Amino acid sequence: MADEGIRASREKLRVLDGLSSEEIPSDRIALSLVHSIERIDVAISPIKWIEPRRFKLYGWGKNTWIARRPFVEICIAPYIRERIYRLCKQIVGDPLEIVLDGEGVVRPAVREPLGIHESISISQQDYEDAIALADRLRARWSEIEPRLVWSET
Repeated sequence: MADEGIRASREKLRVLDGLSSEEIPSDRIALSLVHSIERIDVAISPIKWIEPRRFKLYGWGKNTWIARRPFVEICIAPYIRERIYRLCKQIVGDPLEIVLDGEGVVRPAVREPLGIHESISISQQDYEDAIALADRLRARWSEIEPRLVWSET
């Protein structure tokens, strides 16, 4: 009898990562990438980490250079990155709006297809803005389960 109750309650469970964007409950969406071609709602669970960064190193060896523009780095599961890559490959040069809690927070131009690397980056004017954006992104993400969060400061 107890097994029947457990089985019945399991039937009501949904695996959110497998849902289409339209089926993900709004309180489970960490951020959305919005363009007229497509909207990609990124659920909370595929996000591995979110970190503000002061600068980024590019290249290798003697060909290394530093981009001194602060940004927020978001590591996302591969299956979401593939969707982001397919969209961004079509819209290089166009703006892509990043939406948090129904509010557009930034609308950068896509310079190259996002999703090639393990993480995506959102540039900011200064490091304090990067920290604030990372904190906003982490707010809902860290409510779901305890996560270790560190800072460069």
